[in-house]
Amino acid sequence: MNSTTSEPISRRRLVAILATSSPLLIAQRRRATLAAKRLDSGTLNAVAEAVLPSELGPQGVATAVSAFERWLAGYRGGAEVLHGYGLSEIQYLPPSPAPRFEANLTALERAARTADNTTFGQLSPDARRSIIESAIGPVASGSMPSIAGAPHVAIALLAHWANSSAGVDLAYRARIGAFGCRPLADNPKKPARVGGAS
Repeated sequence: MNSTTSEPISRRRLVAILATSSPLLIAQRRRATLAAKRLDSGTLNAVAEAVLPSELGPQGVATAVSAFERWLAGYRGGAEVLHGYGLSEIQYLPPSPAPRFEANLTALERAARTADNTTFGQLSPDARRSIIESAIGPVASGSMPSIAGAPHVAIALLAHWANSSAGVDLAYRARIGAFGCRPLADNPKKPARVGGAS
């Protein structure tokens, strides 16, 4: 009879197993997953039209919203964050912001009904911006917050887009293709200008 020996579980792995099997964490993840699925895409798209640069056009806005929804659906609160070489402290992602973002969208719809007895998406872009500004309140100047740590879905959507390849390209007005790979032969060449001019 062959006996198989198993390697002992490391303390780090044991902590990870115990942390992810916590009933509270499981309940939080389930709630976050349901909230991410319940997000109103129409309201989210109307928010995006109000806060993202107009240069994106309808197709660019739709692409940004889809990418944000995919990010939120794939977000796993409590997952271990990659840390730099030589750093011993283990950090974990905060809980999913999906329930907070769902509440933000519901509040925007409620504000639109109160103001004009209509849906948020049927308001003019200026009226939408006004409601969003009222909901956000004074925002401290400085760097863009993390997507998960953004206090409002409108800020999270803008932060997600600003950290995308399309956001970097528009900021520099050049096709940089951040987070992608260019052939080494293209490295000495200047990126093409956005709009087709080289």
